[in-house]
Amino acid sequence: MLCRTGSSVPSDQIRTVLNSDKTLRALSETLYNKRSILVMGRGSNYATCLEGALKLKELTYLHAEGILTGELKHGPLAMVDSESAIIMLIPHDGLFQKSMNALHEVRARRGNPIVICSENDPEIPKDNMATIELPSTVDCLQGILAVIPLQLLAFHIAVRRGLDDGVHVTPPALGWRHCKKWRLTTVNGVRVVCQFISKSSDWALAGLGTSECLR
Repeated sequence: MLCRTGSSVPSDQIRTVLNSDKTLRALSETLYNKRSILVMGRGSNYATCLEGALKLKELTYLHAEGILTGELKHGPLAMVDSESAIIMLIPHDGLFQKSMNALHEVRARRGNPIVICSENDPEIPKDNMATIELPSTVDCLQGILAVIPLQLLAFHIAVRRGLDDGVHVTPPALGWRHCKKWRLTTVNGVRVVCQFISKSSDWALAGLGTSECLR
């Protein structure tokens, strides 16, 4: 059953999420000058929050933290106010009601989160709150779709903060460009990071990935 359902997750649903790019670009205007961004979720979506926070840190130089909403009352809630930059993942899954409780707690503290949710969900309040809607899929595959808007948002914030040279957005947190032992080169048309590995001036691919952007 899982394989049969999962086999349709697919490209058409991914394209649907990618179509929210203009909305995400507009939302980046409200986030690029923040000092910190909190990304909240629970269950399997907690891993998605950690990945989203990592991409925000790598691309934007902003502090970002993935937070398990089940732990919200144990410290993180104290960081929430009307000026907080918050992204919450609230798909309509088995943990939906608990996630909604966390949303109510955040809004009670005058937080105004961006909510990534299931499409056409009548239980998600739309009043004065930005939402990014995702196609419905099985719970364990939601992260495949939910991580896309987080990555796009990180990209647009990086561009808005001037970390784009017009061709590539390079993750500054890797630190290679501040060290003489690292350099950027092109291999078969792909820009990659290389590492100096010996005194004979040999260079090896560092395995840190490419700096290709989403354009």
